[in-house]
Amino acid sequence: MQELRGKMAKCVFLDSDVLIDVFANRGPFYENSAAILQLAETGKCLAFTSPLVIANVHYVLQRFSNKVVAGSAIRKIRTFVGVVDMNQRIVDRALNSDLPDFEDALQIYSAENAVMDLIVTRNSDHYKTSSISAMSPVEAMAVLNQRVGYGRPTSSPT
Repeated sequence: MQELRGKMAKCVFLDSDVLIDVFANRGPFYENSAAILQLAETGKCLAFTSPLVIANVHYVLQRFSNKVVAGSAIRKIRTFVGVVDMNQRIVDRALNSDLPDFEDALQIYSAENAVMDLIVTRNSDHYKTSSISAMSPVEAMAVLNQRVGYGRPTSSPT
């Protein structure tokens, strides 16, 4: 992942709710979440998620539609969203943490391990203890739009 970063825009970790908002067309949340995905799809940010999020999204979409629709959505997501590692060390760290929600701990430690710049979620309260800023799609758009077209500097300007 570090090789992708260079002068690129921010790396964002997408929580389940953001992806489900778009692919389940959840009314009041769709537009803002879709805007984040569009930035990722057009390369204006680098978007990542975890294997757990992929599984959660597939499960929810399959429940509300069917396996074919869920599989198609995951395939689409994978065209512009990378999947970070979730390994034994991350699971053990989550198990041994003081965080109240094991799933949130897995997400936090996966995002931290992958050195994400921010976590995009509608549940930022769940990520208060993260060393990475967690923000809503609206807040993330404000941050990402500041960076669009400028890229991430790799050294001081001369």
